[in-house]
Amino acid sequence: MPFDALKGLNEELRRREKKMLREERRVLFEEEAEKLSSRLARLQVGDEVEAVFYENGYYLTLCGKAESVNRSFGFLTIGERRVYFADLYRLRFL
Repeated sequence: MPFDALKGLNEELRRREKKMLREERRVLFEEEAEKLSSRLARLQVGDEVEAVFYENGYYLTLCGKAESVNRSFGFLTIGERRVYFADLYRLRFL
């Protein structure tokens, strides 16, 4: 069992490292926004997709089957995860 002379130091260092890795939300250029909009228009329940989206300061990638697409409220569900259209950075069909 390793000796931890300064209790909690490792946890604090990990917390600070994670905080420093956060990034600002990227702005989509017009052409990228049009591609994303086109892909969202074609998206159907059951499609296998890879979604890159912004959440709490981080860009996350989620792959899986689109379980639901709710255009009225602007989100899709991949597995158990709800991804809002406004948070999407990239959507790719697999």
